[in-house]
Amino acid sequence: MTVTHAAQTPLTMPVDQGTLHSALSTQTPPARPNALAASLTFAWRALLKIKHVPFQLFDVTMFPIMITLMFTFLFGGALAGSIEVYVQTLIPGILVMTVAMISMYTALGLNTDISKGIFDRFRSLPFWRPAVLVGALLGDTVRYTIAAIVVIALGVILGFRHPAGWSACCRRLYCCWCSPSACRGFGQCWGC
Repeated sequence: MTVTHAAQTPLTMPVDQGTLHSALSTQTPPARPNALAASLTFAWRALLKIKHVPFQLFDVTMFPIMITLMFTFLFGGALAGSIEVYVQTLIPGILVMTVAMISMYTALGLNTDISKGIFDRFRSLPFWRPAVLVGALLGDTVRYTIAAIVVIALGVILGFRHPAGWSACCRRLYCCWCSPSACRGFGQCWGC
């Protein structure tokens, strides 16, 4: 009876312990990121997506301008009697519509991440689990702010004046950004 020995492959060869220890890190692993750091990282990731999908920047800047001008000059005189009266109602509505349009990119981005398997990779990492959603919403908040500045600046040019003054306008916009639901916050905080 003959005994044959299996050829040793790199996976079955004995490993020198000295070589193994030199390849492994002896330092302690880095600390787990806190919730704020993880959320800000994902917010930065959401803002970097604008570079790859520049149409998002178009929706933040040009879309509100086009819609505001179109509604003001096409429907303003017909619906309210004068453009100055119509602008007072139009600008808060355009703000709500702009937020709804911009929110579409959060849903689209999260859907893409889930369908491509990136969410599965994120689940294996040691960070605060809601940071993916919180970061996406923080990135949206930056886009909302840019869009609100564009819409209000255009509204001021067209004759919009907030009935309680500009300090109240800024406080109400801040209230809207802090509201759990942006569209509900616009309606309640703006005073519509």
